[in-house]
Amino acid sequence: MALKIMKLATKNKFILSISSIFSTIVVNLCDLTHQTGKLTKQLLHNYSFLCRICGINNKNE
Repeated sequence: MALKIMKLATKNKFILSISSIFSTIVVNLCDLTHQTGKLTKQLLHNYSFLCRICGINNKNE
């Protein structure tokens, strides 16, 4: 399917530009998803650390 689109795109500049825009959107979406995953991991790590601190403080009281 992708090969057919690329063959068509070489013949038609409009399809080539649309395919380029679509590729850019997909790459940006992948990058955004990766960044969101990293932030979520950091958030969960901080939450886990906070829970451990609160647990230690509750045992001492």
